[in-house]
Amino acid sequence: MDIDNSTRLYGGSIAVISGGYSAYLSAGVGGVASTSMLLLGIVVLVHGLAVLSGYGGPGGLSGPLMMLWGVLMLSIQAAALAMPMSVAMTLAPGMVTMGVLMLVSGYIMTASTGT
Repeated sequence: MDIDNSTRLYGGSIAVISGGYSAYLSAGVGGVASTSMLLLGIVVLVHGLAVLSGYGGPGGLSGPLMMLWGVLMLSIQAAALAMPMSVAMTLAPGMVTMGVLMLVSGYIMTASTGT
C-alpha cells in the first residue's frame, strides 16, 4: 500500500467515524446545537465516504476541508462552554478528540500532497 493510498484510507476513515459520531450525538442534544452537529456530521460523513472511494483523495481540497471540519467541530464544543448551563449541551470529550483528529488528518493529507 503506497503512502497516498494509506493517507487516503486514514483520512477517510477518520471522517466517516467523526461524521457518524457527530450525527449520533446530535440525537441527545436539543435546539441549534443539535441541528449544527447533525448537519456537520452528515457533511463530514459524506466527505469521508468520498475520500475512501478515491473520488475525494488527498489531493486538492480534501486536506483543507478536513481541517475545516475539525475547526467547526471544535467551535461547536467551544460554544457549548459559552452557553448558560440551562441551554447548553454538555461538552463531549469525544467530539473534541474527533475535532483534533480531523485537524491532524487534514494536515497530514495536505502535507502528503505537497500543497
